[in-house]
Amino acid sequence: MADRKKARSKITQQELVLLCLVTIFVGFAIYRFIPAFEKGPDHVHSRDDAPKQQQAAATSNDPTELHDEIDKLEAQLRENPEDYNTLRHLGHMYLEHGMPEKAAERFQKAALLNPRAPEIFIELGVALRQSGRPGESVEVLSRIAEAAPDYGDAWLQLAITYRFGLKENEKALQSFGKYLLLESESAVALQVKQEMETIREELKQ
Repeated sequence: MADRKKARSKITQQELVLLCLVTIFVGFAIYRFIPAFEKGPDHVHSRDDAPKQQQAAATSNDPTELHDEIDKLEAQLRENPEDYNTLRHLGHMYLEHGMPEKAAERFQKAALLNPRAPEIFIELGVALRQSGRPGESVEVLSRIAEAAPDYGDAWLQLAITYRFGLKENEKALQSFGKYLLLESESAVALQVKQEMETIREELKQ
């Protein structure tokens, strides 16, 4: 963590916190949604930006409890439609419980409210991909990757979308490579390298 802070000394403390949060989210998205990365951690770390009672509901297996918590958040949103944190938390809950279309709607609204936050666009890209809209996902993720080329998670999600959403292996290989240049010692680096080798073998055929 100390090395990452030194390397990104120009980033504010608040932005560092957001980067940590999206790293957790993106890691979860990889292990939960991408077949090639099925062997993930046994559990998902709770997000620090959500109240403890909301975290519990978000990970609950009780459909009634989940429905009640979503209803509460939607009620809060009706009272304050521009509540960025509520929009984002709802997006997380919808995505984690298999409702990517609704997640995309919430993330899109959140992105309009905070267009300078790269993590919300990455989350939007994941939701679009999972809702069967990989072309739109690539558009969103490409803009973030180009605007913030040192933001590894953007390249990772872009690569995943090219690989599994659009089946464009050469572009996936390039994006995976750019991710590894930035995050060669990340938790998923080995899996990315293995996926790159698989792609290279497929391209030879």
